[in-house]
Amino acid sequence: MNPVPAMQLVELIWGTATSEETFAACKSLVSQLGKTASVSEDSPAFIVNRILIPMINESCYVLYEGVGNVASIDASMRLGANHPMGPLQLADLIGLDTCVAIMQVLNKGLGDPKYRPCPLLVSYVEAGWVSRLSSYGLKETERETTRAAPPGTALSTSLKLEIRFWQHPLQKTDFCRKDVIPMSDVSRVNTTN
Repeated sequence: MNPVPAMQLVELIWGTATSEETFAACKSLVSQLGKTASVSEDSPAFIVNRILIPMINESCYVLYEGVGNVASIDASMRLGANHPMGPLQLADLIGLDTCVAIMQVLNKGLGDPKYRPCPLLVSYVEAGWVSRLSSYGLKETERETTRAAPPGTALSTSLKLEIRFWQHPLQKTDFCRKDVIPMSDVSRVNTTN
């Protein structure tokens, strides 16, 4: 659990060769530190990460598939599930590379395709966009559809891209670029600026 000083939970893992004495000593130490112990068998990602990281991964799929945007996904989980922060905000805090690595451990260790990392998450990591601290993280990409004609006739559609670049905390400036691009021009977007 991270950050260690602020978190109250310590997962204690029963390994194959863990003795009763070793486990009791660890449990006592956790108590002396004023923390709470939860007990897990030695299984990929243990308890917290086995539940938390797939939820974050699914949140990335929701973004990837266009079901909701970053703000809606995070607000929905904060307000609808009473989470202290949204899953995408938490992913940025944890680090997208760490999320992908845990999903790969789950996928390999459990052999279940439901643990396949979201392609959006993988592509961000491959691009080096691992968190807000590395200048990039999960932020807004939203699509707006406007009805310019009555139902049953042609729709006027545009793609709104909002790309936010965060500077390292020691750098002084942030900048944000916003463009509204007709759908017919999407293939001609210059992403190198």
